[in-house]
Amino acid sequence: MSKQQITAIRSEYESDGDFRILVTRYLSDFEGLIAQAKNNERSGLLLSIISGSDVGKLYFILAKALDRIN
Repeated sequence: MSKQQITAIRSEYESDGDFRILVTRYLSDFEGLIAQAKNNERSGLLLSIISGSDVGKLYFILAKALDRIN
C-alpha cells in the first residue's frame, strides 16, 4: 500500500463515524476469529488459510493503516 492510501484510510476512519464503527467491529471480529483458530488442534493450517484469504488481507490493510500492527 502506498502512503497516500494509508493516509486516506486513516482520514476516513477519523472523520466518518459509520466507517469507524464498521472498521472497529471488523478488526475486533477478525481478531476473535484468530483467537478461536489458535485454540484449534489444526491452528497452523487455519491461521494460514485465514491470513491468506481476502478477509485476512483486508484486516492487514486496515490494521496497518490504523497503526494496530507494524
